[in-house]
Amino acid sequence: MKVLILCGGLGSRLAGASDLPKPMVPIGGKPMVWHIMKGFAHWGYRDFVLCLGYRSDLFKQYFLNLSLMLHDVTLDLSTGAPPIVHQQPPEIDWKITLAETGLDALTGARVKRGAAFVPGDDDLFAVTYGDGVTNVEPTVRGYASMAAMFDAEATKYGRLAQRLRGLATTVADTDEL
Repeated sequence: MKVLILCGGLGSRLAGASDLPKPMVPIGGKPMVWHIMKGFAHWGYRDFVLCLGYRSDLFKQYFLNLSLMLHDVTLDLSTGAPPIVHQQPPEIDWKITLAETGLDALTGARVKRGAAFVPGDDDLFAVTYGDGVTNVEPTVRGYASMAAMFDAEATKYGRLAQRLRGLATTVADTDEL
């Protein structure tokens, strides 16, 4: 199952505190998005699509250089041969697609553009925000499962309405409120 992680927002609520996109803010020396991916990998989901926008270059630099930054490396500058990484990190079994989904795209547009990397015969994929680290086990119940924190009032960031037993009835993006 592919896991789409929404990483393209401006991180306006962190304005002034950091110029990094929220998913790249470090927690314990690693970006928040790495922790999200590590959590999914724990449950066997290791095929990721990062839906990028703002500062996509930081995500690409980080993941393209991850193995080189974490382990011993031998470089042969005389031949230009590829670097040899002496210890393979656990992340080596992750498949990561770094998808440019647009600088100004809203949530739905990012999901639609990221879903282009989900094979047509794959009827199941997960979507999560790039700034929410959790220890919730991803499970499939019915058509869709969701972990969410609720605020009864709609905010400028969107709204999710639910019925008594926790079934979502409405998901509204900011432009629909």
